[in-house]
Parts: sequence; C-alpha cells; structure tokens
Amino acid sequence: MLVVISASGCDDAAPKPEPESRAPIASCVGDDEQRTNGVTLKGAAGNTVDALTYGTGDTGVVFANQVDGDLCQWQWAAQTLAQQGMRTTVFNYSLTEGADEDVLAAVTSLRADGAKRIFLIGASKGGTAVLAAGAKASPPVSGVVSLSAPAVFSGIDAAGAMATFHTPVMFFAGENDGNFASDARALFQACAATDKKLQILPTANHGVALVDAKVFGLIKDFMASH
Repeated sequence: MLVVISASGCDDAAPKPEPESRAPIASCVGDDEQRTNGVTLKGAAGNTVDALTYGTGDTGVVFANQVDGDLCQWQWAAQTLAQQGMRTTVFNYSLTEGADEDVLAAVTSLRADGAKRIFLIGASKGGTAVLAAGAKASPPVSGVVSLSAPAVFSGIDAAGAMATFHTPVMFFAGENDGNFASDARALFQACAATDKKLQILPTANHGVALVDAKVFGLIKDFMASH
C-alpha cells in the first residue's frame, strides 16, 4: 500500500521580519544609518530629541549645529572622532528655544552609554547652547568649545552664565564676522574659568565654516589635554 505524506508547510521557512524602518531625520542620513545609529533622546521637559550616535569609548562628544542647518553640519566631525575611539552625538533641535536642554539630553545619553568624560562643541546658536549647557551640567563636563556664539540667542543667555562658569573652555570667532568676534571677546572676559582660551581668526567665516584642519587640530588637542 502506498502511503503519501504531505510535506506541505514543512519546508517553508517562516519569513524573516523586515528590519524596523525609521524615517531618516536629515538629508545626510540613509535608511541603514538611521536604523543603526538613530536614537531618540529625552529632554528634562519631556521633549524628544532626534539624534545619531557613533562610536564607543569613555570619551563622549556632543555637537550642536547652527540655526541655519541640522545635524548634517557636524556629522563629518562626529564620524571622524568616532573612528578615533570616541562616542559622539549629533542632534536636531527639538524646539525653537531650550537648545541647551537638548545638549543636556545628549550628555545624559552618552553618560548612560558609558562615557566618563564629556565635551561639548557648538557653532553659532549651538555655541550659545553648549556654553549654557556647560554651566548647568552636573556633574560638570570636561570641556566646552564655542565657535561664533552670540552672547544671547533665542532665550539662551550664555553671557549670564559666564560669572559662574568654571569648566575649561575655548572660544573661536572670525575677526571679520560681524559682531561675533566682539561677543567672543566679551564672553571670554566675563568667563570665571581659569582654564580658558580665545582664538580670533583672520577670517569672515562663521561657525562650522571656521573648522579647517588647523582649528580641528586645536579642538582635538584641547580635548586630549583634558
């Protein structure tokens, strides 16, 4: 007697689930990168901050961009430092105001991931934000780099924070970049930190555009020395 046993369904492997898809948060971010590196940070006020994180290690770096751009402005620097053994974060501002709180949300996330030293680097609005965040961070961050920061921007008062600011800090600005050089000088003079440096460069470049190979080298030397 011939017995026929149906194998229907036995050879059909269960379909593999498709990887979770997240809409890219910026034009420079592809689908794979968004899935691999995309994170949502939680601000103290309950706001959410779209961000990318790169790298490993016990040194963390938060980059804050200018008001006329998004995290793409600093992505190259974040990826470069990640390749050199650091944890890095770039993010998009969650609100018109409160950019310093977005920076602090990134600090909290990096510390939770194992970073023991944190540096804040910001350009223009981002420079004002990292100065204000550096004044608030507890425990303190290891250093702050401000490029072309206005003394006050969109409710963030970096100038008012300088009297109690004791974190190592570097101020950069272009000599021919409007009022930003005078703001950098005023912030430097008002800053209570004893470990502070001022670099006024012979250029009209602003913010991220100040960061050529020489300036990037100075920033990396600053971090290495702290």
